[in-house]
Amino acid sequence: MTILAGIVGKFSLPKINDSQDLKQALQQIGSMGGDRLLAVEVIWTPQSEGDVLSQDDILANYPDLKLV
Repeated sequence: MTILAGIVGKFSLPKINDSQDLKQALQQIGSMGGDRLLAVEVIWTPQSEGDVLSQDDILANYPDLKLV
């Protein structure tokens, strides 16, 4: 899953290394005012119901992926 956020101004999040980091980052995005947060998009991979990624596919396509 990828989360894209369109934000006005400078904004940085910590590196996501575990579920607590992810929760904190999502809370930061969620608490942002509507005047700064322009859009949020969640992208699921694979997108189609019948699509399947093997563990090898995941490792090859997403080498920086971290299990949270």
